[in-house]
Amino acid sequence: MGTHGTLWFTNTGEIRTRRRGFWLAVVLVVTCSTLMLRAAAADASPSCGLGTTLNIVGHPDDDLLFQSPDLLHDVQSGKCVRTVYITAGERDRDIYSLQWREEGAEAAYAQMAGAANSWTTTDAGVRGHPMRLVTLIGHPEVSLVFMRLPEGFWGDGGTPQDETLQNLWLGTISQIHAEDGSSAYTRPELISTLGALMRSMQPNTIRTQDYVGPFDDGDHDDHHATAYFVRAAHLGYATPHTLIGYMGMGTEGNPQNVFDANLGAKTSAFYAYLAHDSAPCGAPADCGTNEYSQWLARQYTIGQATNLSGQRGLGHRSNAPHGH
Repeated sequence: MGTHGTLWFTNTGEIRTRRRGFWLAVVLVVTCSTLMLRAAAADASPSCGLGTTLNIVGHPDDDLLFQSPDLLHDVQSGKCVRTVYITAGERDRDIYSLQWREEGAEAAYAQMAGAANSWTTTDAGVRGHPMRLVTLIGHPEVSLVFMRLPEGFWGDGGTPQDETLQNLWLGTISQIHAEDGSSAYTRPELISTLGALMRSMQPNTIRTQDYVGPFDDGDHDDHHATAYFVRAAHLGYATPHTLIGYMGMGTEGNPQNVFDANLGAKTSAFYAYLAHDSAPCGAPADCGTNEYSQWLARQYTIGQATNLSGQRGLGHRSNAPHGH
């Protein structure tokens, strides 16, 4: 046989298998070992005895800007924390931006947890709707889910035919497609998918964005639409829990209420994100006194609802400061 053949002859004419079998065995052993290590890391499910929080936001960085230091405290306390990003934070299938923003989110959570920025990747497990689930190896109680739906327009608002969360909620489009082509959702399917993520995680606290305010009130429409979908899903989630809505861009006009160590840790996590996405504050990152620095120094809730053993409490509006 030639040098690229699979068999060769000895001097006695005996046919022996080339080293391909040996290397195949090596590859199989290494692959199996890697999969076992990943499975072990992913399945090292903590007891969540300190509580479980599910954060659901529109864009990568919304959690860092508008739900922290509550988010920071959850991560640092050792609670089970999972954040779901409904949009990719971009549109028109800019996969590079999508990857940068996801890498930024991973870096920020590793920073908050005080762990190496190393993650395992699996699927979130919602039938018919594949989505990337990553788990922090050093702290497996921390995980992120990326749904990768297109970001809504900012400014002119697009048209009623554009695939945005707002249009899906309002019913001017019948479905919305993930930026990576992995899935599509009707309005009922998106609500049911969020409900499935809730049932899988079993959170006793769900944090989302502003479900109280209307579209076109100055906040990003994705923030409101995300919160409306989350609130609809929460109504069908029977495990006792509290739903908390957080103000978005409007916090800039409120008094500062995040200070000292909280402000420093919140800012450090956001700057870890910015190392991968320089759009908000440039490269090297320096938010100075722009609106991002104002959001970092503030955190306000705007609504809260409870579901205790199937009894749904009424939401309320709150401008009380948080995060001192």
